[in-house]
Amino acid sequence: MSPVQRTTLAWVPVLSPPGSSIPLLFFPQGNICYEFYAFLTRPSFRGKSGAWQRLHAQAVALLYEFYATNGSPQSLASQTDADSLIADFVQALLFGTVQADGTDPKGMYWRANSADHAKQILDAARRFGAFLEEEGSLVTLHPTVAYRADWLKHQFAFAMRRNTSMLAHLKNERDHLAAPESTPFQRQITQGRGRGRPIAFPKPLEAEFFKTGLFSRRQRNRIQSVCPHTVRDTLYFLLLMYGGLRKSEPLHLFLQDVVADPDQQGCALVFLFHPETGSVPGERARRNEYLRVRYQRAPRNLLAITDPLFAGWKSMLLDETTRITGPRTRVYWRNLEAGRLFWQLHKVYISIVRPKRTNHPYYFVSLSGTSIGRPMTIDTVDDAFERALARMDLSPDASAGLNPHGMRHLYAQELVDAGVDPAVIQICLHHTSVASQITYTRPTPGRLVDILKKAADKIDQGHLDFDPSSLGIRWKSDPLGIFVTKKHRET
Repeated sequence: MSPVQRTTLAWVPVLSPPGSSIPLLFFPQGNICYEFYAFLTRPSFRGKSGAWQRLHAQAVALLYEFYATNGSPQSLASQTDADSLIADFVQALLFGTVQADGTDPKGMYWRANSADHAKQILDAARRFGAFLEEEGSLVTLHPTVAYRADWLKHQFAFAMRRNTSMLAHLKNERDHLAAPESTPFQRQITQGRGRGRPIAFPKPLEAEFFKTGLFSRRQRNRIQSVCPHTVRDTLYFLLLMYGGLRKSEPLHLFLQDVVADPDQQGCALVFLFHPETGSVPGERARRNEYLRVRYQRAPRNLLAITDPLFAGWKSMLLDETTRITGPRTRVYWRNLEAGRLFWQLHKVYISIVRPKRTNHPYYFVSLSGTSIGRPMTIDTVDDAFERALARMDLSPDASAGLNPHGMRHLYAQELVDAGVDPAVIQICLHHTSVASQITYTRPTPGRLVDILKKAADKIDQGHLDFDPSSLGIRWKSDPLGIFVTKKHRET
């Protein structure tokens, strides 16, 4: 058995945007996959997040590895053969390649993927295939010494585009009135698929997380004597628990983004701007330009995903615009007391905790060792969360909602339970579509039972409209005695 041909991924700095990097794929021969480079630098794909780039690099790498191990020029001889190869790729992606006895005749040793993750990979592969089909001829004419493998043939690319598309539901794309038709490959990926209910941070642990997890008993009554880490971490998790932010979003905050709320005395007003194109309060520059000129930095969402300072950024609804600041949004506190606590701690953080001189404008900073004063990282957030749980004798567990993102789910669920209008919840979660919040606001099984009980009480006082005994069902067809009344037992 010949060794499996695997690609190598390396993040390489690029000139634009300044300070950013992109992933390059290298074939076993040491040559660059130029097609993937051309794909990433396509104008419509420039500026995509590091996570998006890494996902597409993974998809292309898996495609190459699978074809190099299982395919041949003959396997692309016809569209039928190409379709068959893609079908095998989907199967390997979903179920893995390891046999029941632990062996893998091909030596690939792929693990099974969840339907959701497989869909993400296949969507990325479809997008790459569409690029090759649309612009492959231009790529071929580009002068390059990059290795060109026959697995990049347009026939294979078209097969990938057609058979793994999870988004296009029409068999004939030119006839938009055609009836939707699913392909066998779509059925493979969707069979048995169903997202599990997103788990919110446990409501009973909400207060304990701050009182025990972050604040010690000694610190609670003397806010000026609290540990610096406690001040910073409490500020951070207030934004997640009571502001509904994603884990990475506070890492993009600038010092200027936190001000006193003029409409709520003693409450913090926290503004959110796009990390690249957003304005900087008090400055005549966009954030990417401000970071480049003043600090020789790039926005954190443009850094290589392997960079410790990388912080992701998903599309966010910027629901307010002013002539001076441009598009922005704000943190909507689900409890104003949280906003007041934030402002109280903010004053301590700025005056005592956060170093005065830093080579960056970011609000949250590291407070440990040689990295003190540097921008806070995702790893630091995770460490702080784990420490807080440890003080509560708990461990991180996403299946129980014990992860930072569970706080965002709790935020959303609290708004739903309070009867807040879905359009308002959309704005509070900063979703660009009202449909996006469905994942966050689906009720728990326990909540569903309560809702149905209340509904039954309203509809028919919790009783059936007929007497079960009137059905005349005897014990022979009712072994549990559900329909048997005293009268039936006596007869």
